[in-house]
Amino acid sequence: MKKTRPPKKQSRAAALIVRCFGYIIALGLSLVFALYMSAPTGWTFFYVLAAALVFSLIVHLMTFISYKKGLIRAEMSFGSTLVYKNEELKLHIRLTNDSLLPISNIKIMLAETDGAVYDTSEFSAAISAKGSTSFDAVIKPTMWGALHIGEAKITISDFMNFISFGVKPLPSSEKVYVFPDIPEISPDCPFIRSAADAMRFSDESEDTKENDSYSMFGGMPGFTHREYAEGDPIKRINWKLSSKKDAYYVRLDDEIEAMQQTVVIDSGGTDRRLCERSVEGSLGVCSALLKLGFESSVWFRTENGFEPHEVNDESGLSELRTALARYEFSSPEKTPRLPVKELCDAEKIGAAMLFTPCADALLKAEMDHAENYGLKFTAIAHDIPDNINGAEFIADDFIK
Repeated sequence: MKKTRPPKKQSRAAALIVRCFGYIIALGLSLVFALYMSAPTGWTFFYVLAAALVFSLIVHLMTFISYKKGLIRAEMSFGSTLVYKNEELKLHIRLTNDSLLPISNIKIMLAETDGAVYDTSEFSAAISAKGSTSFDAVIKPTMWGALHIGEAKITISDFMNFISFGVKPLPSSEKVYVFPDIPEISPDCPFIRSAADAMRFSDESEDTKENDSYSMFGGMPGFTHREYAEGDPIKRINWKLSSKKDAYYVRLDDEIEAMQQTVVIDSGGTDRRLCERSVEGSLGVCSALLKLGFESSVWFRTENGFEPHEVNDESGLSELRTALARYEFSSPEKTPRLPVKELCDAEKIGAAMLFTPCADALLKAEMDHAENYGLKFTAIAHDIPDNINGAEFIADDFIK
């Protein structure tokens, strides 16, 4: 298998014209040689060149028939299904020829793909009769998420390279996912300190808790609630939430509840770069809070709807990273983007961080609707349109 440098782009029609022109010149020169210099030698060259073209086309036709019968195959597979960004990944391509004819001119060109780079993108090969060959292309993923490999363009040409046909490789049954990075966010960052201070704040009085849970960083870190039960202290009733839900709700001050930050990843997004920033931002925040001794509950959409992932230690952070490698965003218009029902069912009523790649009016409407259920979201986004404003939207400048 020979690796070659990608050639300068040239249309197939132009390349064919150049080859035909060269072939005609060769025939002409041999004819001139036969007529004016040495007839036996010249005519020998002339007949050999003419016969070579006929032979090449006949063999190529037989090779095409063999391919249609399934005797010539191309298969692709990967060396791993989970990789880190900028880690080398091998794309294995195997060509098999079960026909009785050798194949002397095979070219493989790997299509450019978003979020990955190749060490080389073009290869050439020859396969003997009843033989096979293979090669490994090295890919370096540059973006988080599912690695989308463009289709390999595999062509088989005749011996004289006049005509060719394409070979469609069998698609790999494996999917490759790229781990998101965990950005380094300093625990001293004002954003993280604000979250930590809100979680540390003790529930001394009804008024203090009511005000601070919604004023700290736009209502970012909050407290969970449950329905009032006999024996609960009256001072822990959240009167504002109770009036909206027509039932008494009390704030929980259990140590585990009070020391846990609720984080939500928006399910809607189309810009891959911004989606990656939201995923990695949520990981960075969880990592920074862990360093301060705080746990996180990260909610994101799965096949079964929104589900939480508890980050209680470094192992939990690693498991979250693996899960988010397979996370996929959807069109912002197609699905609910906030787990309002799920958070209410889990009695996680209060405030939460929301990482979004798409700060738009639809999200703002869902956030406003969620407040009717006692849920206060603070959206962290990279691009915030001018028509979306308010304390509930903040820039993700703290993510490097």
